[in-house]
Parts: sequence; C-alpha cells; structure tokens
Amino acid sequence: MKRFPPLLLGLILLPTLLSAQRKYEPVVLIQRPIDDTIHWYAGTPVKLSVLASTGAEVSVSGRLKKFWSNAHLTQYTLTVSLDAPTPEGTSVPIRVCVGPERNRYCDEVFIVACTPALVLPYRGDDSLEEWQGCRAVAGQCYDPSTFWRVREIPASWYQTRVWFNRVLVFDRPGTQFTGTYEVQNLIPPAGARIRTAVYLKPDGSIDELMWSPLLDTDTSQWAMIHPCGGVELRASELAQLAKTAPAQRQYDTAPVLMIEAPLDDTLYWYAGVPLKIFLLASTGVEVEAPSRLERLDQNQVLTRYVLTLPGEAPAPGGVRTIAVCAGKGEQRYCDQVSVVVDTVALVEALSGRPWAGCRARVGQSYDPSTHWTAKNFPEGWYQTRVWFNDQLVFDRAGTHFTGTLSHRELYQLMVSARVRIRMAVYFKPYATVDDRQWATLLDTDPSKAALIHPCNGVEVVQ
Repeated sequence: MKRFPPLLLGLILLPTLLSAQRKYEPVVLIQRPIDDTIHWYAGTPVKLSVLASTGAEVSVSGRLKKFWSNAHLTQYTLTVSLDAPTPEGTSVPIRVCVGPERNRYCDEVFIVACTPALVLPYRGDDSLEEWQGCRAVAGQCYDPSTFWRVREIPASWYQTRVWFNRVLVFDRPGTQFTGTYEVQNLIPPAGARIRTAVYLKPDGSIDELMWSPLLDTDTSQWAMIHPCGGVELRASELAQLAKTAPAQRQYDTAPVLMIEAPLDDTLYWYAGVPLKIFLLASTGVEVEAPSRLERLDQNQVLTRYVLTLPGEAPAPGGVRTIAVCAGKGEQRYCDQVSVVVDTVALVEALSGRPWAGCRARVGQSYDPSTHWTAKNFPEGWYQTRVWFNDQLVFDRAGTHFTGTLSHRELYQLMVSARVRIRMAVYFKPYATVDDRQWATLLDTDPSKAALIHPCNGVEVVQ
C-alpha cells in the first residue's frame, strides 16, 4: 500500500476539511439599525429582512417567506404580529437561528411597539384641535402634512398620498411638506372629493405589499387611524363674495391675476424642456399670454390655467421675463415672473471626468446618483429609474442616493455578470406625479430620447 507523506496528505485533505467546516458554520443576519432596536407601530405587522446561509435550516417564531437567493445567501422576509404596544422602557426580542442544535448560530433584535398617534395643537379649553388635513378650501393649497408622536421612525419609512375625485395627485415619501412646491400646486377645485392616506413602508421599501396603512380620511378604507370622516371642502371667501355681491365683483373691482411662483418671483427651468407656468385669474376675464394657455379648473370666482412655452436655449444672461395680463382699460392688471434657464449638464462634464454611473462592478450595488451643474432645483423635481434586463428595480425621486439606500434597494441594485443596466433621470416640474409631464434629462441607452447620453450603455466589469 502506497504511503503519502504527512504534509502531502494534509494538502490533499484540506479542501475536504474546509468544505465540511463551511457546511456546518451557517450565518444569519437580521438587518436593523446599529443599536439593535427598531421602533414600530403596534397593530401593524413587523416586517424584517433576514439573510441566512442558503440551504441552512432557519428557526423563528413568525412567518418566513423567501425573497431572493444565490449559491451562498438567501434573503427572507420575516413577518411577526405585535397587537399591543410594549410598556414604556421595554421591548420585544425577536430571535432567528440557523443550523443544527449542536452548531447553532442566532441573531436578535428588539422591537419597541408604539401607539400610532398624531401631534395635534391644543385649543384654549385644553381640548385637541382637529388635524388640519381634515379641512380644505376650494382654490387654495391643501397641506397633507402629518406630525407623529414617534420620532424614532425615519421619514423615509412613510408614504403620503392624496386623491382628488379618485385621481392620485400627490404621492411622496415623508410626512412634512408645508411650504414645498408640491403643496403650493395641490389646489382642489370646487366640489372635489379629497382623500388622504399615510402608509408605513419598512426600510423605505418600494414594494407596496410591504406597506401598512396608518392613516386614511376615508372610513371605508382600513387604517390604524381615521382622523375624520372625510375631508371637508369649504368654499373660499372670494366665492362667498361672488354669491352675495356679483354686481360689485363684475363692475367695481379690478380683475385678479397671480402667477404661481416662489416668493422672489424667480422660477428655474431647464433648456430644452417646455416651460409650464401656472396662474390664477378672475373667471370670465380675458387673459393675454405669450403662448398657449390651457384651462385646468375653475369656479365662479377664479380660473386656474397652465401656460406652456416651447423649450429654448438659454437667453442672454440665462434669464427670461414672462408677463401675463388680464382685463382691459383701467381695470387691466399684469403679473410677471423671471425665468432662469439652465443648461442640462452633469458636474463631471465640466472637469472632463467620466460619470461614475457609466460603469458597474460585479458583486457591488450600482449607484444611480447624479450631480447636476444646476443647483436651484428641488430634489423632488427629479425622478431616477434603473432597469436590470429591462425590469424596473429602482424608482425614486431625487438624484443623491449614496449612503441613503435601504438594505432592500442595495440588494435590488446588486450587479451580476450578465446583467444589462439602463438608467434614466427625469425632470418632473412641480414634482408632478403625472409622468406624461416629465422630460427625460439623461438616459444611458442611446436609442432612447433624452437631452444627454453620458455613455453608450453601462459597462459591467469584474
């Protein structure tokens, strides 16, 4: 019988020993904050993301559903029910274990179950005021902002939606929108039926199956809180004046005209994108505008229009002045707004450096961030989308995502060897959710219409 030297025999058996060792050393990780504590709302199912070794037996008290898998790791969604709030200063441990009894490994997080409740101001008699979202005035801005008592839950874990006559007109992550462009243009017409809802979306997930309804003004829809039995829409003071003194309104007062613009009367826009300006004018008054005027809605007193001008190159100095007038003779009134027109360009184009989004590395998450030379546009006026093999895997407002992506988004953007990546950035004026009003600023697919194509497709490298 042939004998092997001890060293050679060890080298021959080492792969077998290592594979056996790897086989019986399973791993498990519950994705959570650094301090191992997650704040949640009692009455809504706790949904956590769990990573475990592929093929390993997972034991947990809760419902486990496989979400994603490869040869090494499997991602699960763990659902646990918490019906009642935890006493103050206490938490509920959730433990997940993998592997056989003799070689078991466990991970643990702690859930603080809180009661969902709004922060409301007090009246003079120490009773609570009604939430301001339960009331609206026709022709005036409607503010769907909510303030929650639990401050430990990130704003990105909420989604707020508003419908006018069953049409979705507002859809944004977060809870506080007072003073934003979106709210300034959220104007209900007379007779509109308004519904507002707030959802809890764990870890900022874009998968609506993971969301839980926290608040809804429609009592026929299930939610944790119904702050009112529907939004009360009131007529504006101008409309009441129109009913009581129509003759005076017609002959003794000048027409009303207002361009909806920021406080400094300066509006920023991109060259090549059709310019849209919203304005209010007295109903029945002739309006003179430099281009096509489209009526959006009206009541007895006010009519809302949108003025559309073709996209042009920046004017000298990059500024244009748009003037609109209403009425005739002594009752003629005009309003104007300055439009600063910017060129569509990435910061990298100024320095001659290639944009990082043109290259993706296998085994790493693709970063869809972009940095634009124009600095005056709100993040809510951009929408970024990413497709892997023609399947949409990322769809978020904004342009800066480095260090802010959720665990789920990082895994959805994980690059494999044979993936085809396409990314696009859209300009959505006034943060409109109507994608028919969007303009494509950037697209990595040169066959798609866009104002700039930074590269001829995204290169996938090892």
